[in-house]
Amino acid sequence: VRAAGALLEARVLRHHPDGLSELDAGGLSLFLPQVQQAPGSLLRVRILAQDVILSRQRPEGLSALNILPAEVEQIRSGSGPGAMISLNTDAGRLLARITRRSAQALELSPGAACYAVIKSVAIARSDVGGAAAADR
Repeated sequence: VRAAGALLEARVLRHHPDGLSELDAGGLSLFLPQVQQAPGSLLRVRILAQDVILSRQRPEGLSALNILPAEVEQIRSGSGPGAMISLNTDAGRLLARITRRSAQALELSPGAACYAVIKSVAIARSDVGGAAAADR
């Protein structure tokens, strides 16, 4: 069973010489390991909840390249120490799996502004695919 996550639709903007591809997801840039699709191609990108870090302020000085402004939609606590945070971003809906302790420390609640941070290399090639023909 695959871990919880979300699908974002994005268009390939360009391929960079450092091996990264830049995509446009709702007006936000997403950087991920180079994809084979040509610029202009529409893709679906799976972002796993466990690969999303949250911050209340825009972080600086990080190695992670993907920093998306977000708003907390919903918080669901599990039976253990974890919480699943549903986020609205201009790129689409994301999920973040964090601890309840972190959710409390960040004072997260529905409507709270935050930033979703995603490492480029956390997005596996198998998590990137073409969009269905009906979606183009």
